[in-house]
Amino acid sequence: MKIIGFPIDVSRSQDGRIVRGLRTRQSLIQSTLDLIQAGDVEPTSAAIATIAGVSSRALFQHFTSLTDLYAAAFDLAVSRAFAANSPVDAAAPLSNRIDLLVSDRAQLFEEWLPVWHFAERVRSVAPAVGLGVTQLSCPRIFWTPICPTGGIHDEVEHEPNRNQRCE
Repeated sequence: MKIIGFPIDVSRSQDGRIVRGLRTRQSLIQSTLDLIQAGDVEPTSAAIATIAGVSSRALFQHFTSLTDLYAAAFDLAVSRAFAANSPVDAAAPLSNRIDLLVSDRAQLFEEWLPVWHFAERVRSVAPAVGLGVTQLSCPRIFWTPICPTGGIHDEVEHEPNRNQRCE
């Protein structure tokens, strides 16, 4: 029985059943992302279960529907994509900082493109993914001006004024 209002953190549990369940859940999410990265824009439950090494029944024991799994995979992809910012040496010449920014963004776009295709494909059947796509469509996510005063400045309004100097 689940008591609403009393969430239990099971991430540090010693119970083998809980640990196996978390491992299976993570495996299903990672398998979904692996299929997406391989070009499958709408992975089936059978394909996901096969890659994860579990039965289709186990998939639906951990996720009430395939759309819930899609949402979890999308959330993980977003958190991975936007959490990995390379540090910028403020003392480096502007050309080096620009090169770093361009290479980071190029890598991000290469990794992100299959996920974006997947998200566009399933957004109508997975509302949580659709909401995430809408939130990420804001140009602020990918516009990060390089400040001459050091580092990268990421506090830009929705529509950047490219003529405005960074302070």
